[in-house]
Amino acid sequence: MGRLTPESSRRASTAVGVWAYTAERYAMTRGCTLTERPTELEGSGQGWEQHLVFCQDGSHMRVQCRYGDCTAHH
Repeated sequence: MGRLTPESSRRASTAVGVWAYTAERYAMTRGCTLTERPTELEGSGQGWEQHLVFCQDGSHMRVQCRYGDCTAHH
């Protein structure tokens, strides 16, 4: 049986969210080139999620999605 490393444990416990893919695509339309760092789910509620998307230029974009319709929050 495989053994979990701290890195794989961290990844396994990171919440993704239903609209993470949509949030990333939204960020890309705003000029963000995605990194290997996974998008983080910062919060969620009934019908909404807030994600932190990381860009290659070192910046990040906070994206809130409501029922799959995303906007940026600075």
